[in-house]
Amino acid sequence: MAAQSKAGFVKGSVALPDKIPDYVIAELRYESQVALAPSAARFSAPPAAEDARDSLNKVLEDFDVKEVNSHFDMKKKQLEMRALAAPSAAMAAAGTPVPSEFALSGFAQIQLKNPKECDKLVKRLEKNRAVWKAYRAPRPVPAAAAPAPEGKAAGSRNFEPAQGYLHDVSNGISAMAVWNQPGGKGKNVTICDIEGAWLLDHEDLPTGIKLIGGDMINDLGAVACLQGLAKAKLGDPLPPAKVRDILMSTGTPQEADAAAPLAQRIGPLPNLAKAVATIG
Repeated sequence: MAAQSKAGFVKGSVALPDKIPDYVIAELRYESQVALAPSAARFSAPPAAEDARDSLNKVLEDFDVKEVNSHFDMKKKQLEMRALAAPSAAMAAAGTPVPSEFALSGFAQIQLKNPKECDKLVKRLEKNRAVWKAYRAPRPVPAAAAPAPEGKAAGSRNFEPAQGYLHDVSNGISAMAVWNQPGGKGKNVTICDIEGAWLLDHEDLPTGIKLIGGDMINDLGAVACLQGLAKAKLGDPLPPAKVRDILMSTGTPQEADAAAPLAQRIGPLPNLAKAVATIG
């Protein structure tokens, strides 16, 4: 059962801890050669970057620091390698890609004994040449559990500004541009969706939507699932043509009525177990 709280409507079984510490996140510049010193509430650097290191540590000395940790729990060796693997200023300015391990090791989590000083620390860090960005960590808030108001009722969220595909080309399909034209809102139009996982009782959909054929699919889309596994196993997603070939060759053929129009004939039913077995 949902209950009202300062965070909004939350599940009765969800409760924020009494004390969640405030802390500051500092992201170090790629080219700074400064890294978080393992097991110490300070930063380290090779001789060539001592000035940047000392400047950053001086900022910490001006505050009563409780602890400094790697924000992404990077290991000692990963933190030590960061200073040695830093790209040149020219490479950083050109946007040269860096390994994810290097990037993540540049996030430091700084907790002060007096949380009220967090904003002051942020301002000091943002002026430091070794820091790209600093900010107070956002507070955790449980997801809302109560049903959202329906339709245009007060409190109903409007997601249209975030739905870029509705906007003008080339970022979208110019859907908004035709909504005010005759028929632009789809009156008397039948929707044909070849995927699944429709939430038919969503507040932004009209009531009484009927399923005119097939079965409602509630699991993940086959392409999204296959590409996610490919990314995890191979490091990169597969080319679209390769995904199509895998799903067609491993899927179960679906027969259509020979008299049915070509537009109503569908391809093989995906078999993810067989499709996944072809990867890596």
